[in-house]
Amino acid sequence: MNDGKVAAGTMRGRREPEGVVLATAVFESSESFKLLRYLALLAKYRPPSFGDEIRSTGQRPEMTAEDEQASSMDARPPADYEKNVEAMVDLAADVERA
Repeated sequence: MNDGKVAAGTMRGRREPEGVVLATAVFESSESFKLLRYLALLAKYRPPSFGDEIRSTGQRPEMTAEDEQASSMDARPPADYEKNVEAMVDLAADVERA
């Protein structure tokens, strides 16, 4: 005899006792249970990382004009940097004298 058929056959006709069904329905409708379920789901939730989001789209984010301007401001030659530092030092000295 095939045990799989016997086990499946016995499970088909099985029903939960009415008291268990009623208790489960009452418990699931309670606000405390809903809050506990929500907290459990919240604790298990892990948002996708930014890298996963980018990989899922298959595209690189496009740079806006503002992004390009900001990146061009970052790449200054050392001479400009030195000139700006000297100008700031001169302004600070003028403020102290005044």
